[in-house]
Amino acid sequence: MKVLIVNDDGIYSQGIRALVENIKDCEILVVAPEHERSAVSHAITIKQPIFFKKVKDWFKNPGIESYAITGTPADCVKTGLSYFSKPDDIDIVISGINHGHNIGVDIHYSGTVSAALEATFSNKCSIAFSGHYSSEYEDFMYMAKYANKFMHAVAKWNKESPLSQPYTININFPITKPYKGIKYGEVNKLNYRDCFEERLTPTGSKYLWLQGELNKVPDSDGFDHNALDEGFICFTLITPYFHAEPHDIGKISSFLSTLEDSFFQ
Repeated sequence: MKVLIVNDDGIYSQGIRALVENIKDCEILVVAPEHERSAVSHAITIKQPIFFKKVKDWFKNPGIESYAITGTPADCVKTGLSYFSKPDDIDIVISGINHGHNIGVDIHYSGTVSAALEATFSNKCSIAFSGHYSSEYEDFMYMAKYANKFMHAVAKWNKESPLSQPYTININFPITKPYKGIKYGEVNKLNYRDCFEERLTPTGSKYLWLQGELNKVPDSDGFDHNALDEGFICFTLITPYFHAEPHDIGKISSFLSTLEDSFFQ
């Protein structure tokens, strides 16, 4: 089995290093940003070059093929599947381990999750792994041992019981150890109140620094943050295709049809 490993924290982050060094019994290809590209969501590079270089002596695994690119996390998947290898060569794509949880609205901003979702566009099963911001290298090593088990189990399951469409499994590890187990967590309504701090450069020019404040997290069982707070590994299934309920489609279709006479005369 051949695995493509990507991230958004950069190829020299401790999260991806722990992940790569704990994935066993696989051929591994690593393509990651040269520098941190957190919160770039699903951005891709167009109308400018993507430079790359081969990275040696960073991962302990002998013979790891790894590249650092100047592009985004989504670019890492694109180049990993279509330049540094061929799409048919890669069996599964894994992204992370991210420095910080990806739950609630963070899923939309996350380069880690978006990279995993990019893989689904090429009909690849993918997993996004994320840990707590305060994690040290030893913590990532602990997570990575579980990530290896998840990756092999998911790859086997996907071959035997594939879902009806490509998907990403978004997995977050709690800060507490040992883990109590694994739970499905509904994506919560966590959001931020934008708050900008005005600062000055050494030459006196003004600039803004985002200091987003977390709004109150919904107090209800069954959400992703509840599972993490309880000490469980939390997983959520994400698909890249937006879904609307049939009755909502009917309502909006009826409303828009009433506008035809005034719009198209």
